[in-house]
Amino acid sequence: MMSKIKVCRFLPLMGGLFCATFFVLTGYAASSTYYVAPADKGGSDGNPGTKELPFLSLNRAVDVAVAGDTILLADGTNRVDKCVTITEALTIASESGNRSACALDGGDACRIISAESSVLTVSGLTLQRGRATDGQGGAAVWFNKNNRTLTMTNCLVRDCHVSCTETVDKQRVFGGGLYANCKADSRIVDVVVENCTVSVEGAYATVSCGGGGLYLAGGTMLDGRVQDCSVTNASPMATGTGAPVTYGGGAVVDGSATIVKTTFIDCRVTSTSATYGDASIGGAGGGVAFSGVGTLGDCRVEGNSSDCAGGGIYVGPNTTAATAISNCTLRANVLTWPRSCGNTGAGGAALAVYKAEVVMTGCLVENNTATNDAAVTATVKSIGGGIVCTEGVIRLSDSIVRGNAAYNVGGIRLYRTTAGTCISNVVITANRSYEHAGGIKAEYVRAVRMQDVLVTDNIHNFIQSQSVGKAYGVLYISAEGSGTKAYTEILVRNCLFAGNQVMGSGTRWGVYVTGGGYRAAGADPITFDHCTFACNTNSAGNSAFFTLGDLATAQNTLITGCAFYANVGKGRKVGVSGENCTWTELTDLIDHSLSDVVGDAFSATPENHNIDASAIDAATLFVNAAENDFRPASATSPLVDAGGVFEDWMGTGRRKSVQDIGNGSYELLQVGTYGVSVARADTSPRRSGEAPDIGCNEFRFVPGLMILFR
Repeated sequence: MMSKIKVCRFLPLMGGLFCATFFVLTGYAASSTYYVAPADKGGSDGNPGTKELPFLSLNRAVDVAVAGDTILLADGTNRVDKCVTITEALTIASESGNRSACALDGGDACRIISAESSVLTVSGLTLQRGRATDGQGGAAVWFNKNNRTLTMTNCLVRDCHVSCTETVDKQRVFGGGLYANCKADSRIVDVVVENCTVSVEGAYATVSCGGGGLYLAGGTMLDGRVQDCSVTNASPMATGTGAPVTYGGGAVVDGSATIVKTTFIDCRVTSTSATYGDASIGGAGGGVAFSGVGTLGDCRVEGNSSDCAGGGIYVGPNTTAATAISNCTLRANVLTWPRSCGNTGAGGAALAVYKAEVVMTGCLVENNTATNDAAVTATVKSIGGGIVCTEGVIRLSDSIVRGNAAYNVGGIRLYRTTAGTCISNVVITANRSYEHAGGIKAEYVRAVRMQDVLVTDNIHNFIQSQSVGKAYGVLYISAEGSGTKAYTEILVRNCLFAGNQVMGSGTRWGVYVTGGGYRAAGADPITFDHCTFACNTNSAGNSAFFTLGDLATAQNTLITGCAFYANVGKGRKVGVSGENCTWTELTDLIDHSLSDVVGDAFSATPENHNIDASAIDAATLFVNAAENDFRPASATSPLVDAGGVFEDWMGTGRRKSVQDIGNGSYELLQVGTYGVSVARADTSPRRSGEAPDIGCNEFRFVPGLMILFR
């Protein structure tokens, strides 16, 4: 391409300013356009490739094209009998711009495009029936230039398949439809990927595979859809890694790639091998799997499945930075739990995080299910109907986790989580489990903070005949050990636990805390700060609703500003107690709190400023306990100004219930990609009063107005 450059310089001998214009070659020469058409529209490789006399094959057009040229395809089905290898920077597009009318068809015999160029643009096409059997991915498009740019717009990729058999030994097989390893400025916009697959067979211990629809490392995918794609691995699994080798039924995201406003629906990942290693897991990330840092925003992940971890989304080992998931809906995803699947990193019907960091905000996690397959025994049970984070960090905020189900832990499971793990401004409601926590299980945690969380109407229906040991209904917290395993922070603050049910038979509690003795040097004790535990029921009953598992835990736990009311076990009110502890060993555990059951760990004295509410009715205390609205009933409620002293987390104003905030107005905040909004209170606190109230207050998600369907 010719460019005009004007150069000016001051020359004294010539008496002033001298200017000259030069023409130089820059970039590409003048570009050409070549045309391709099916035979019935006059296409022939003997033609010159003009609009009037088009080529028959894309291969012929690519052979004559040079960098900067454009190849336009006529509507119809353009057959590709041999993979089109592109080494120049080209644009390939349909002449009409109608992707439904113009197809490149690999005939289920070859990869359609393999690009080795610095720049590739593909637009307005259907790429169909591509097949790759060389142990690499991208049956429609293979673009493996991480420092080059791919632009793909208005395309449909369908019925493309990548397979790897024992005759081709490859360690990584990714991207059934697209394989895009590219620069950050690459764009895949308005692209639909349907019914594409990756499958691996043969006697390998090293093969990993994923991205049934696509593999994206670098760049952005926007306004797309990935549907009915799958990954199947029938080869033996590597042992000792603890990480999956089969993942991303819809897509694998790597290299700081971003996916926005894209739907992943009805995709799946399965590992059919009968020889899993003990430390490895099977299929992970039925919809999307992150093998590196990435971003998922305004996306819908629905109806996907995996057989071991992350029915919807899986985020795998990564220590470089956090993966961001925002304003997404994770709905109706399924996790199955085969007998042979190892335990490490597994679970999570909606989301599984393993040895990675995730920031998740504004999301709806709804109606996901972790099930067992028909062959499981009593010792192998599904874990995590909603979210599971194992040996990593998750920061979950402004989200709803509801209607999820699993055998073990219906809502959220945190396992050996580390510093930075936080759940804030989250509603956890109507989740179900049969063993260990319908709501939340924080097991062997080294750090976790829960703040401004509503845990309501979750059901734990314990089946004694199918379990070993004890079960814990609403919330379970345990620390792991001393040294590097000691906990640095376990904090539950301004949370509501209400209307939850523990049913069935056997030994069970509503809230159970243990491992408190494993406190790191200088760390605060396990702390419950201004929480409300009310109207929870335990049909089989136990001596307490809230139980500290041992003396060391009791000695390292602080409960301040909390309310315990109308929690029922086997027809009678139950309160706070310690297991394997005496009453005298539990003194000074609770202060500035209220309970309708006095005894065991709870006493009401002038020194501890606790309130005996055994003779106080609910209407005097709360706005509407039957509707889980536990704001103070009035300014004269015993809860008001009785919660101790102001703390830094309460802000500069009076930390009061939402009833007293600002002008009492609410705004609707959309959660997820569609379908659900929540009411959020004005965030300006009232600046008056002498002390905070007892119990939880000032939620962003308002009880009673919590969920509104549009």
